[in-house]
Amino acid sequence: MFLKVLKYPNPVLRKMSEPIKEVTSDILQLAEDMWETMMISGGIGLAAPQIGKNIRVIVLLTADLGNLIDQQYPYCTMINPEILEIGGSQYDTEFCLSVPGKGKKVRRPETVKVQYLNPDGKIEIVKLSGIKARCVAHEIDHLDGKLFLDY
Repeated sequence: MFLKVLKYPNPVLRKMSEPIKEVTSDILQLAEDMWETMMISGGIGLAAPQIGKNIRVIVLLTADLGNLIDQQYPYCTMINPEILEIGGSQYDTEFCLSVPGKGKKVRRPETVKVQYLNPDGKIEIVKLSGIKARCVAHEIDHLDGKLFLDY
């Protein structure tokens, strides 16, 4: 189901998101709806606050995400994602579905090590680099009420 993407300056985008206590069928359905919304909107990542839910869930397009590819889904769901380590630096233009038509150069880590729960409720730890690291950092910022405009 296509969901409405909130636009800046909606105050929901500035709130800290709550951790998920249990992976339920409702959370998995939300992730599926977020995926559909992201694809229709032309994004590569989407965080739950962008669709009005202040919970710690993000979805990412899995093309080229290596070991993140779940054969059941063309996207990766990260529940309660947390960056454990960062390395290096990259400086490039970012865009956001919640700030349409505006791009901004942002410095992000070149690599990130991320821990999250997968849709089965199991802990995963992955190391990402380049655009994948940028995307994860951008979406986790959304969970913390931060936008790329803040940089």
